[in-house]
Amino acid sequence: MIDTRLMDILCCPAVDGGRPCRGELREAPGGLLCADCGRLYPVEDGIPVMLQDRAVQGGAK
Repeated sequence: MIDTRLMDILCCPAVDGGRPCRGELREAPGGLLCADCGRLYPVEDGIPVMLQDRAVQGGAK
């Protein structure tokens, strides 16, 4: 489980001005899931890996 204070400041790094992604993340099996674009970011040893090249596109919703 990720600390709620950390979850308050994390956002999907895929957010930019040209995409509809708002960057809202929620905990999901296997990592942190972006509710907007569907990328699943892994959590390794309790640390979120917020790198786009490590994300799984279309993670389980």
